[in-house]
Amino acid sequence: MESFTENDGRSATMSAATQRSAGVISRFFFHSAYPTLKLGSQRPLKEDDLPELGKLESPRHNRLKIENVWAEEVKSGRMNLGRALLADFITSTWKAQLLAFINFLARIGQAYALGLLMEEFGRYDSDASSMSEKVVDAKMAYTYA
Repeated sequence: MESFTENDGRSATMSAATQRSAGVISRFFFHSAYPTLKLGSQRPLKEDDLPELGKLESPRHNRLKIENVWAEEVKSGRMNLGRALLADFITSTWKAQLLAFINFLARIGQAYALGLLMEEFGRYDSDASSMSEKVVDAKMAYTYA
């Protein structure tokens, strides 16, 4: 890999290409952004040093999206940009919201099930004459959980 200490006109292109082709693990650990970060630690970054944005992140794409949402809102006669943006957000992210709700319910179910498990392991038979007749104590529930 070439050095990114100087801005020779290739660094932004190489960095953008590197970041676009980076794998999931590389993106997760910001390995593909390292050359840009290293250059930024050596000197202030210029606009040419930064990788180009993807099509979906470009200001032009976002402006057109908002203009289309607003045009639909004007057609409906409501003329409330906040409501229109919220409705667009909900319709474009409903799958992620559904998964987040399922995750929320699973966490509640997990906490409830752990509570039942702890309750079960915490019960003792007060009439038991020896320790072998008693139910395992609550500390063992953590081992099973």
